[in-house]
Amino acid sequence: MLFQFVCLPHRLNVLSLACLLLSTLAGGFSFDSCDAFSVASKPLQDNGSNSRFDQRIDELKKELARQQRVLGSRHPRVRELQVELQVRMKHLDQELDEISRKIIGLEIDLAKAQLQFSGNHPEVKSLRKQILLWQQYSKQERVGSNELVRLDTAIEALRIELVMSGNLGAGHPLVKDLRKEFADVQMERNVLGMQEECERQKLHIWRSEIDRKISARAKQSGISPEQWLTQKSRAAGIGPDKYRQYVIWRELALEKLATLESPLQDKKLQGLVDSFRNSQKPDQQDP
Repeated sequence: MLFQFVCLPHRLNVLSLACLLLSTLAGGFSFDSCDAFSVASKPLQDNGSNSRFDQRIDELKKELARQQRVLGSRHPRVRELQVELQVRMKHLDQELDEISRKIIGLEIDLAKAQLQFSGNHPEVKSLRKQILLWQQYSKQERVGSNELVRLDTAIEALRIELVMSGNLGAGHPLVKDLRKEFADVQMERNVLGMQEECERQKLHIWRSEIDRKISARAKQSGISPEQWLTQKSRAAGIGPDKYRQYVIWRELALEKLATLESPLQDKKLQGLVDSFRNSQKPDQQDP
């Protein structure tokens, strides 16, 4: 018995060792009975690829078979594995992207929640609403670089989180943090979208143009360009370099994109350019 204990593979956890010891004392040893605990204690990660998705289904089938032998088919753990397997099998032949993976994850959470709660339970209703919002978003056309699509998805995730937090009220700290993060990511997305569109349209914005815009604004305020940029960047809560890019560069980009007659490829950016074009006046104020 001592020899069997010393030669155990190091991956077995404490529960597995206890299981082995008891079964050995009883005169028998079943590796399945110990492995059921060790497998359940190790969450399986899904990195998003279709091959990993298929692998997860194979792992679920094996884990389900082990758990059924040990715990029985009516055990809550077994039921959770069954519903996850059912959801994943439904999407087996689909091409998976970030949006579909989010929806699948929510559908799994919903299936597990429905094992415990009724259809009117707040958690069940919340998960259903999130799935619906992501399904609606998945039907929208997404253009641009992978990074632009990633930012669009991050914005949608924040928007959905804000929708789901609506009952907290606008003054709630969580809602305030979400709105600030939403504005920051939206600004980053707009700048990147303009950069890609300017490259596509062969539009250039030179550093000297940014310097001239800052100098003109500073002259209107009666201070030096350095003082003006410092004041504006502090008020915006960002550094001077970011203010040059996120505010001054963006304004110059909008001015040039607004002169184009043909529609832009990026529909979201087109709406921003249209709003800018309609809002322009000769006596434009400081941003």
